[in-house]
Amino acid sequence: MKPILFIILIAMLSTVGYAQTNPPAQPQTDIALKLYPKEAKTYVNVYVECERITDIVITIPGTDRSNPISIPLNGRPDYQHKIDVTLLPEGTYTVEVKGDGLELSDTFVIDR
Repeated sequence: MKPILFIILIAMLSTVGYAQTNPPAQPQTDIALKLYPKEAKTYVNVYVECERITDIVITIPGTDRSNPISIPLNGRPDYQHKIDVTLLPEGTYTVEVKGDGLELSDTFVIDR
């Protein structure tokens, strides 16, 4: 009887130790979104830096004068994408980046 209790005790302690050394995944905290140029004429470069690999979607929401732009990008910790804005009318636009544990946004202006 004592050997069985000893084995059960060891099994219970090993699962407690595993839970203490392997915490659950946390939301990303070290992330950055950079747009260049902030005053665009033909294109906008979007740079996204994450602390871990994730899929993201870059979105420029539509307006009454333009359709939304949505660009899915897969499985990297850092992204760089060039968006053609020649068909968008002048104005201020928001770039939204969403992914696993992250939501970022920044604005740029089209001024021709």
